[in-house]
Amino acid sequence: MHGFEIKVSRGDWLRELKNPGKADELIAHCDRWWIVAAESAIVANAELPPTWGLFAPAGGRLAVVVQAPKLEPQPLDRAFVAALLRRAAEAVVPTADVERAVETCVRDRIAAALAVERSKDGSAQEYERLIASVAKFEAASGVRIDRYSAERNGPIGAAVKLVLAGGLTAERNRLARLRVQAQEIVASIDTVLREAAEEGSTA
Repeated sequence: MHGFEIKVSRGDWLRELKNPGKADELIAHCDRWWIVAAESAIVANAELPPTWGLFAPAGGRLAVVVQAPKLEPQPLDRAFVAALLRRAAEAVVPTADVERAVETCVRDRIAAALAVERSKDGSAQEYERLIASVAKFEAASGVRIDRYSAERNGPIGAAVKLVLAGGLTAERNRLARLRVQAQEIVASIDTVLREAAEEGSTA
């Protein structure tokens, strides 16, 4: 029976060296014990305990870097087998849990896709409403929005702003007052001219 312990980084291996005895319980029942390193540089020369072997990737496959010596394994006892089975059971995810996780993932993806589609529909409807509003404004004002120029059509924009601000009525009232004042001035001038003409004819 061969035992394997995987090391994925130099730091992972150095932590193992600080407490190499933690694997003794397993090693005691193995015929050979190996370290499987993600790369050979993880385990430096002379760091490997003499009773351990080393595997590392080479040429697209695992290769023996240091041969693991033959050990004298102890017979498997019931407590050891029970511990192995317990650890194996803890590492296995129940099928029902996997199925629930998959269902949840699929349901979330579907909900997200529907939300995107609803957002697209809402954007399309808003766009159509905007186009209709612009068309109505263009028909009423005679101004093409896509050809509007602040330099050429500035007075139109100012007039629209004035109307929206409620200033059109105030402006009309101001002009009406000016007309009355002008009429009064004209009447006064006519009176002065008439009186002057009458005085001239008398003289």
